[in-house]
Amino acid sequence: MYINRLHVKNLKRMRDLSLDFTHEGKPRMWTVLVAENGACKTTLLQAIALVASGSDRANQLADVPSLPDLRRPAEDSVQLRADFEFGTRMEKWRVFPEASKVFFKEQRSPGLRSSLDIEPRQSTFRGTSLFASVNALASSADNHLPSDSNVMVARLKRLLSEIKEEEEGTPFSWKLEGEDVRSDAALLSWLGGYALALQNPLAEARAKSLPGWFVAGYGTQRQLPVPLSASELKDRVLNRLEPLFGKAPLVGTGFANQFADTPRFEPFIHALEKVFVDNHLLPHVEAVELRGRGGVTQPGDLVRSHSFEFAFSGQKTKIPATWLSQGYQSTIAWIADLIGQMYLDIGEAIPLEDMEGMVLIDELDLHLHPRWQVRLVPVLKRVFPRMQFIVTTHSPMLLPALERHEMIMLRLDEHGDVVAEAPPTWPKLMTGSEIYSSFFNIQKP
Repeated sequence: MYINRLHVKNLKRMRDLSLDFTHEGKPRMWTVLVAENGACKTTLLQAIALVASGSDRANQLADVPSLPDLRRPAEDSVQLRADFEFGTRMEKWRVFPEASKVFFKEQRSPGLRSSLDIEPRQSTFRGTSLFASVNALASSADNHLPSDSNVMVARLKRLLSEIKEEEEGTPFSWKLEGEDVRSDAALLSWLGGYALALQNPLAEARAKSLPGWFVAGYGTQRQLPVPLSASELKDRVLNRLEPLFGKAPLVGTGFANQFADTPRFEPFIHALEKVFVDNHLLPHVEAVELRGRGGVTQPGDLVRSHSFEFAFSGQKTKIPATWLSQGYQSTIAWIADLIGQMYLDIGEAIPLEDMEGMVLIDELDLHLHPRWQVRLVPVLKRVFPRMQFIVTTHSPMLLPALERHEMIMLRLDEHGDVVAEAPPTWPKLMTGSEIYSSFFNIQKP
């Protein structure tokens, strides 16, 4: 599940903000948000998580009363709207709501529009969603979804009556959302879209934890768990996003215990070795040793059951994962969690390069030395080529690894509202001083 566009109104300091996450007509795999503190970077990540989750899960994740713009708390509703599409590599694992199977018999990769709103003086989200073609969503980007189900029912009845007239030999012509609908394919697309809108497919997908709708989010608390401490994961949708809202710890390497005695155990370890050993994401890591529940007879065994082998000056040393520095832990934790959550979502292990979905990370560079930060984005791009990363940073060291279109600058305008801007130039062509000046407003003394 990839996001293409996001439109936010009256969410904290975001009065009316639209962001595009596409490049050359396709979902952009990397977006880095750069801004000073207080410009709603974290809130934007959370907004994406909420609108991708549907109203029921959004109400469980968010502190809803804190979201409206306090400068105008009783005037306007909070509105979140996003357009999504699905990749093709994970089609065999993806499950759509039952009602959609007929509609998407010919169109296997639909688009999805999701909307959430909070009315003034209310403290819960209301939401709706519908399927339509990706092109149809792009062409109607400025149109809001009808929120009144009676309106949609009336439109559907009108379409059905016109189909009946056509079958009886009575020609007809009509428009929907300003678009001429003449061909059978277009008619089927719009008819199916509105029929499924009545059933809110996103809500059904989240309620049933359908596989292949993957979104994960990580906040700034990213410690590794004590082995065997991870509890049973009862709601996969919430478990993947609660860390972004500070509501739950990461499972991280704890997935080794979740996958013990299953076919996913060995692939999970090999996947971590591919990231940290083969691709040298973090320095000095030579091996990953994760054991399941067996062999733990005393407290020392428990701590050492999750260890990483390091090479220092030619000497190899095993260090328990929870004894590592915060820099190691914060990176190992979210990557292990991401891989484990993906395995859990589809019920089996798949290659890292086949994984599709969204990853939202607050302060990607957290606790990392600048030299480690430089290699972070290139390795992640290589290891997870089909994952859509949307992250925040305060580090200039990440930027040279990015294309110009992969960065969004956020700032406050003269009214105190958040606005988005393209970066002034390509960081690869800039000196360190120029990056500090152009992206972080730090001038030479």
